[in-house]
Amino acid sequence: ATEARNGKAEDISWHDWDVAKEISKDGQSVLFEDASEAASENYWVAIRRMDGTPPVQLGEGSAGGLSPDGKWAIGIIAGKPGRIMLYPVGPGQPRNVPVEGLERIVNGSSHFVPDGKGITINGSEPGHAARCYFVSVEGGKPVPVTPDGVLGGFVSPDGKQMLAYNGTIVALTPGSIGIPHPIPGVGQD
Repeated sequence: ATEARNGKAEDISWHDWDVAKEISKDGQSVLFEDASEAASENYWVAIRRMDGTPPVQLGEGSAGGLSPDGKWAIGIIAGKPGRIMLYPVGPGQPRNVPVEGLERIVNGSSHFVPDGKGITINGSEPGHAARCYFVSVEGGKPVPVTPDGVLGGFVSPDGKQMLAYNGTIVALTPGSIGIPHPIPGVGQD
């Protein structure tokens, strides 16, 4: 990853396989996933401030997004059943988000909804293909928001739509599964 300072690009990566996941709202930090040989088999969630200080490893997992207030980062530990962690960006203790009824949690894009009270995750229930779900940050039973086989991604700032991995937009309608709509000019890849 690079950052432009005074018109000059600067390398801000940590190891040899870092994937930037989100920039904080104030533009002062970059949340990333470390998938290098130095990381655990489940990767690391890390954050780097743009003040020149070294990156800070927050915890294990595939990095998701930052909470709207910038105080929490999502870590997804994929598997059967898998785990969802919320890591404090500053002082505090990590929190497990207990999820009921999913057979598997998959890596992919996981983000907070605008009010910070819930997140989107990708996973599968018994008898269903992987898809995107909404779950409270307190945990509980996830609510499907996309049809089977459609994984979710970034949530719009107003919380009404989500970018899906198949190049579509999905309306986020509480209590029902959204119908994907194509984005003109965007292919499935």
